[in-house]
Amino acid sequence: MSFWGEFSWPEFVSVFPTYIAAAGATVAAYIAIISLRKARDEAAERDALNSLFSEVQSEHWQERRARFFSLKESLNDGRMDGKLFIQKRLQRGQDTQFDEQLNAFHSVLNSYEVMAIGISTGAYSEATFKEYFGPILVRDWQSISSLVEEIRKIEDKTTYANAEWLAERWSINTEEHTKSNSQVK
Repeated sequence: MSFWGEFSWPEFVSVFPTYIAAAGATVAAYIAIISLRKARDEAAERDALNSLFSEVQSEHWQERRARFFSLKESLNDGRMDGKLFIQKRLQRGQDTQFDEQLNAFHSVLNSYEVMAIGISTGAYSEATFKEYFGPILVRDWQSISSLVEEIRKIEDKTTYANAEWLAERWSINTEEHTKSNSQVK
């Protein structure tokens, strides 16, 4: 008597197609799951690209960026600081130009906040958004982080926390990328 018991070729041959069919079904199911995951990832990438393209091409985005940039310039050249920003913010409605800059400030940061949430949850492709927005977001955050800190003193301590997370993440990755590129040369 062998380990398998009595071996019978005719019996083995009769059940062999069943085993082959089961193995084939398992392989087919595995391939289907892999294909569905790939299709989902490609759809997320396509959605991210469509969202990105429509956003940056919109007139509204162009206007917001221009006003946001104007506010950043006033921070960089010393015409504005965190305390003056908060003071003017509390006096909304008295300075139309500042109000427009303030609206652009919140609009751009809200866009960064949504982008960060989408990336952290896997809804958006980080690689796609980083390729386009990476240096922009990092520079913007470095310029306006003092204003966000002032806002956090009088409002919620987590205001724009997701945008900050993303800016720090990309800043670190950018620094590492720059270091590795300089070592290659």
